[in-house]
Amino acid sequence: MEKTARKRLMLVLRIVVCVGALWLVLSQVTVRDYVTVRMDGQDTRCELLSPPAEHDGQVHVRLPGGSVTHVPRDSIVRRDPNDPDSPEKIEYGLITAWRTSDKPVFLLCFLFFAPVPLIQSLRFKVVLAAQEIHITYWESVKLSVAGNFLNFLAILGSTGGDVFKAIFIGMHAPDRKTEAYTTVLLDRIIGLLGLVLLVGLVVTARMVLAGDAAAGELVVKVAIILGVVGLGVILFMSKRTRSIFAPVKRRIPERWLEHVHRADKTTQRLLRHRVLLSFSLVLTIAIHGLAVTSVVMAARALRMEWNAAAIGDYYVYIPTGSVVAAVPISFQGAGTMEAVYFLFLKKHGSYAQLLCLALALRLIHLIVALPGVLVMLTGAYRPKPPAGERASTDPDDAMQCTQPMTPFTSSTPS
Repeated sequence: MEKTARKRLMLVLRIVVCVGALWLVLSQVTVRDYVTVRMDGQDTRCELLSPPAEHDGQVHVRLPGGSVTHVPRDSIVRRDPNDPDSPEKIEYGLITAWRTSDKPVFLLCFLFFAPVPLIQSLRFKVVLAAQEIHITYWESVKLSVAGNFLNFLAILGSTGGDVFKAIFIGMHAPDRKTEAYTTVLLDRIIGLLGLVLLVGLVVTARMVLAGDAAAGELVVKVAIILGVVGLGVILFMSKRTRSIFAPVKRRIPERWLEHVHRADKTTQRLLRHRVLLSFSLVLTIAIHGLAVTSVVMAARALRMEWNAAAIGDYYVYIPTGSVVAAVPISFQGAGTMEAVYFLFLKKHGSYAQLLCLALALRLIHLIVALPGVLVMLTGAYRPKPPAGERASTDPDDAMQCTQPMTPFTSSTPS
């Protein structure tokens, strides 16, 4: 199959997945409110015309046939039929979900998420330092916010910004492009591994503190994932294992062999920097902890269920939705992240609330990434020429900028 044909096929596939996922999600969301009541021994889903008040013993509903009536408040079905104290089975629509949300709490979402790009930039600087590619923290901030903003312009999902970040790093270290590209990939892998560690910490806490059996099952799954990763690292670093795959390397075309060797050495170099790698994982857990907390506060603002069990589920399944959205099978993960929320969090809120939660997550990320627009428009992601070269070619600029920005360099750390 020709390259152009494969690209068109992948584009069609992504469109189909995106449309299908969005249809699945939006078909479950309603604009109006609905309530399930017990009538004549059967559960009947009716349109809720006015929210039930605590002091009112009647609920104003429209029956499936179109007639309007009042039914007793105690006839509303509970989400858990075996628990009389569980929430009532009321599905709030989009209008009510937004109208009844706690707007000031949304500000907390941005306060929790604001430090994320700054910590993310520090991690990126640390990972590059392990490759002896030394950049200033400010340069790392500019590249990170530019990459975050480009996530919303690329069709590859939330990994699109990494592609551009790799290109930017390659511009600053032209003699070490392969190492730069590989480091960006490794930075993404560290991010995903840190996300798994965060979920593992949450479910372990649930199992120990609350004795949650379901959390115990998740702990086993997380332990298996981490065990597989650890085993893979051990096999990768083993000389005996690597010798087994030596014949495979000889089959690689000559023009690619050098890049494979350099990418291989880049990965090994990072794994040998145990202190920097451990520090990167700690930073990653902090990044995801703040990011997920910002979305959990959005759930609070939308007045979704708020108790220990619900919060525990938020910290487990909101990251799961982000991982699914990162897979480039749908444009910007449209529909796929929402589908994960609908599948695992539907017991804690209506479909409209869950859709608003997913939209809130995307909006938070976009607003915090907006500084990346300035980086792109001003070209601040480009490497700056050395001070002497700038002074000889453009003396006016040299006089105005007495402290030029430090360029990227590749040198051995002192």
